[in-house]
Amino acid sequence: MKSKIWIFLTSIFIFISLNAQDINGKWIEFEIPNSLRSKQVNIIEIKNDSLFSYDFNQLQEKTKIKISENSISLLDTLKVDYKFSGHNILELRPYYKNKKIDEPAIFHRLLPTKLGSNVKGDFEGFSYTVQLEKENLSFKLGEKRSIKDLIRIYYPPLVSDMVSINSFAGTSFLCFYQLGIIRYAFPIIELKKSSMIIYGIPYHKGEIILSKVE
Repeated sequence: MKSKIWIFLTSIFIFISLNAQDINGKWIEFEIPNSLRSKQVNIIEIKNDSLFSYDFNQLQEKTKIKISENSISLLDTLKVDYKFSGHNILELRPYYKNKKIDEPAIFHRLLPTKLGSNVKGDFEGFSYTVQLEKENLSFKLGEKRSIKDLIRIYYPPLVSDMVSINSFAGTSFLCFYQLGIIRYAFPIIELKKSSMIIYGIPYHKGEIILSKVE
């Protein structure tokens, strides 16, 4: 009996916690690399009655919005339903011709990157490696690769000629470039002296630890 009561109370606590989250803040949408889209790195910032839209760190648009209990109205014509599907995970589901879109856009809240002890800000020239599901990924930050030696992630498909670390609003990102343009950016949770922790690679759930090659 006690176990059933505990499960019931835990369920209520989780429900309240999810719905008590603040929608204000910066959010990043995780999509399949190289997919067809207008922005390569879609970041939005919700701030009271305004919505700021970025392509990574470049402000693209600012729009007035009205936030209600579970929806956002833009320009008095567009409606977007929202809900929190997890801790710091936001689902946005717009309407098209008064019909709700089936597949929501999934956004994750951007949080400041943690710096380990004795960690300096310049990481260019350091090499990292990580074992993914289908390949071992190795690269040197800031190193430009030739067309015969491109950096590849096979699942999902991602091809890059350079990897670098860039920061935006307190969050550092592991950025993959193609011909000088950032094509994908993975938020970095923590930068340590011997490793970094990232997240946001599609089909790879949870955090991923990249080890520094000494």
